[in-house]
Amino acid sequence: MIFKRYSSATELPVEWDENCTSYFQRRKFLAYADAYNPCRQRYYVMEDDRVFLAGACVYSLKIDLLTYSGFKSPVPMTVVGVPASVSCSGIAGKPEYIDPLLEHIYEVESGIILTLNLPPGIIPKKGICMRTLPGVELNHHFEGWEDYLNALRTGYRRRIQMISRAFASVNSSTNHCSAFTDEHYALYLQVWKRSRTRLEKLSRDFFSNLPEEFSLVSFSYNGSLVTWHIILKDRPDLVFFFGGTNYALNRKFMAYHNNLAAIMKEGLDGGFGRIELGQTAEIPKTRFGAVIMEKNMIAYHKNPLARASIRMARPILEYHKRIPEVNVLKKN
Repeated sequence: MIFKRYSSATELPVEWDENCTSYFQRRKFLAYADAYNPCRQRYYVMEDDRVFLAGACVYSLKIDLLTYSGFKSPVPMTVVGVPASVSCSGIAGKPEYIDPLLEHIYEVESGIILTLNLPPGIIPKKGICMRTLPGVELNHHFEGWEDYLNALRTGYRRRIQMISRAFASVNSSTNHCSAFTDEHYALYLQVWKRSRTRLEKLSRDFFSNLPEEFSLVSFSYNGSLVTWHIILKDRPDLVFFFGGTNYALNRKFMAYHNNLAAIMKEGLDGGFGRIELGQTAEIPKTRFGAVIMEKNMIAYHKNPLARASIRMARPILEYHKRIPEVNVLKKN
């Protein structure tokens, strides 16, 4: 096996995309992140006799080491992931090749190396495995929004109807992301500042220049922006990417929940078989019928003492919240 390093996503071989499971892992989006969220991205590819086996996106970022404990603790890290706060991993390729690829990265990179968003079934031999924020998604068979509502248990259906009534006087519009304004960005910052699990702060230009697969959906009342979201349409998946909320108006309009309901309705009526809702606010999302998808992160350091320290600190480093299962749908 041989390993190659690339300094830009535009240099990656076409076989990279053939091994991706998410839009965000593909060369097009990685090149976009290179341009609009530069954080010293580099890319590693493992080949055998010129056959692509696996690849990884690696970048540098200061991360709050104690983020899940709510303490500021910025530490420079090498991250194996997608530099855009998404729920997929930054590794393309079959699971059996992840271990040797990571071992190579461990050899050539330095400091704390954090591999994000691996599914629970993949546990590399080296490094300390910890829970991280789970994904939340709905895989469904519904024919549309009304069919979904009819399948809900009475209490959950009434809850959504109550939420919808609070939005009766709110206007919506759907645009290309070039319509993203300073007002949209200000609401993004409101959410970002309140988050206890944030990674990077993205720029306004990052949102306003997103590719054509992304749509900006805005909700306004009397000329004021109440909430918004950006979705990605990548059939069969509809993916919630980012959103913003005016917290001064949130309670009056039940803005966050209506924003979430709008994403669900778009996916259900649009015929998308899977609706990905990101990695935050698990409880309200599961009350819409979505399910938890567990994810792990792997921390590694060349220094044995540093690894021992990470292992000892694991209880305060990993995500420990457990989300109870919710029976939202009627039993067949």
